[in-house]
Amino acid sequence: MEKVRICADVKHPPYEFINDNGEIDGFNIDISKAIAKEMNIEIEVNLLDWTEAIKAMDNGHYDGIEGMSFSGDRQEKYIFGAEYITVFHSAFALENRQDIKDLINLYKYRVAVQKNDVGFEIITRASSNKNPISIFVVSSHEDALKLLLEGRVDLVVGNKLTILHYAEKQGFKNKLKLIGSPIHLTKYGIAFKKGNEAIANKFRMGMKKIKDNGKYEEIYDNWFNHKMGYFGKQIIENIDTGVIYIDKLGRITAVNKFAEGILALSLENILFKSFYETDIAKIFNTTVIHHILDGIEDTYYAKLEIDNACEKKYLEVNYTKLLDDKNVLVGVLINFIDITERKKIEETLIRKDKMESLGFLLLNIAHELRNPLTSVKNFIELIPEHIEDEEFRESLIYYVPKQVDYINKLFTSLLEYSKPNEANVSNVNIKELLENDIMKSLYKSSSRFKKIKFHIDIEERFTLNVDKNQIKQVLINLILNAIDGIKDIGNINVYAKEDNDKKMILIENDGKQISGANISKVFDPFFTTKKNGTGLGLFISYNLIKENNGIIEVENIDNIVRVSLIFQI
Repeated sequence: MEKVRICADVKHPPYEFINDNGEIDGFNIDISKAIAKEMNIEIEVNLLDWTEAIKAMDNGHYDGIEGMSFSGDRQEKYIFGAEYITVFHSAFALENRQDIKDLINLYKYRVAVQKNDVGFEIITRASSNKNPISIFVVSSHEDALKLLLEGRVDLVVGNKLTILHYAEKQGFKNKLKLIGSPIHLTKYGIAFKKGNEAIANKFRMGMKKIKDNGKYEEIYDNWFNHKMGYFGKQIIENIDTGVIYIDKLGRITAVNKFAEGILALSLENILFKSFYETDIAKIFNTTVIHHILDGIEDTYYAKLEIDNACEKKYLEVNYTKLLDDKNVLVGVLINFIDITERKKIEETLIRKDKMESLGFLLLNIAHELRNPLTSVKNFIELIPEHIEDEEFRESLIYYVPKQVDYINKLFTSLLEYSKPNEANVSNVNIKELLENDIMKSLYKSSSRFKKIKFHIDIEERFTLNVDKNQIKQVLINLILNAIDGIKDIGNINVYAKEDNDKKMILIENDGKQISGANISKVFDPFFTTKKNGTGLGLFISYNLIKENNGIIEVENIDNIVRVSLIFQI
């Protein structure tokens, strides 16, 4: 029987480690043993310090090294046999470090990494002469965590599951937080020295066999407890909604026929692979999936638009955490329904509503134009007979320009409404927009500000994902309306609120309230209570806010008039 000597990392749970009974244990160990048994190979596995294991392998003391990431540099040096699993490398900080929110300025932090780990390679490459990173190199993930707990480093970068394993075992998992998304996704398995192509091929063949006969899944279930079970799979196969199950390691372990058909997926290309490697990552929100796997979120709802065989499909999607009978997170369940037909019906109704609105708009335009045009026409008809009358001439000079100005104002508003108004969305700081732009221009243009007290209460960090020019236009219009609502002296308050699912801007004034009969009409085109108003300001504002996925509401509360702009997060 052929004998193969393999080395691996002594401190890399749950893949390779010494268990509490002093025995060599781990997922990779069990996979290697299963392959060896299937291929009739005798293996000897020894666990060493990771750097020593690499040296021993390079010096010819071992045939293969287990737990090696398939990185570019290593593929030039070794022949890779079987791929055992896909792993994530992530960055962790202490939970109380509120100043660390992302990895954009990594050079500002002290980072602990295991020598010769992929994390070490990533951080070393990220360091530069201009922005050098303070790197603390240790011999294991466990030692890196000790430095973090002692406050000697700010971040630990390494295998996500190994870091969490040590943190949980030592009772401080709740003191850690993940920073950002995984910084690296890598295939992970067994490597051999160049020249050992024959044994590498045997391990690849052995891996295929244990996957085909179910042994791989048995070992995977034993270590990572992802199993949905026979009855669970029967349930998802017999429902008319799409279901995709991703286990806690990010591996797709179940996809029902409905999902396969709607998304035009091939099970062969996605099943038992990391979702990052598949089309799932292109379709669904990978950030949400990670947030649920990392315990940051429990559920998430979204709508998606996808192109499927030259046909658009619209989906409603729910992302939900999945727990086992011990209330432990085991994965993410993505459940979706096809709302394409409903969307088509809604669009038909919207088109019908738009046509009705257009008819209403044209009727009102005709009405609004008829009055000033009739006045102008009457004056013109009277010119031949009354041109010598001084009083008539004065009336003509006074009234006709006013009517023409009104028509011009009306058409200006209509042109503004008819412009293509697809929102050019960006992240807009509302406090900055109000104080540095809107209020300054309004102060210059209106002398009435001297009699009105403004109170702006918006946090510096308050932002909206909207079209900057459109939100500016709306805010100017609403503030001018608030000014018009105050007869002489009064107060205008502009403030913002934010909760779990929405952001709001509220504009309040203590001027004249809107009557109950009028409040339901304020967004109708051409409705106005102003002497010289066109009645299009709030109508245009309503449509601009709608274009930016928000809603606008007007209400009387006690002795104030409040306008609310509401945006779902």
